[in-house]
Amino acid sequence: MSESVRESDAVTISIIVPALNEVDNVPGLLARFRELADNHDGCHFELILVDDGSQDHTAEVLLAACTPVDDVQ
Repeated sequence: MSESVRESDAVTISIIVPALNEVDNVPGLLARFRELADNHDGCHFELILVDDGSQDHTAEVLLAACTPVDDVQ
C-alpha cells in the first residue's frame, strides 16, 4: 500500500463470486484478483468465492489457495 494512504483510510471493496465446477478457472481468477488489488492503492479488496455444490475439485483448489501469507481466508 502506498505510504500516502493509511490503512484506516482504505476503502473496502467486496467481490462475491459463485463457483460451480470452476476448477480450471479458479487459479486465473485468483491471479487476476491479486493483480487488481496490487494496482489499486487506497482500496482493500475482499474476494469471497462460494463453492456452489461443485462436483469437481473447485473446493479443494479454493482451500489450497488459503495461506496465511496471501491474506486469503
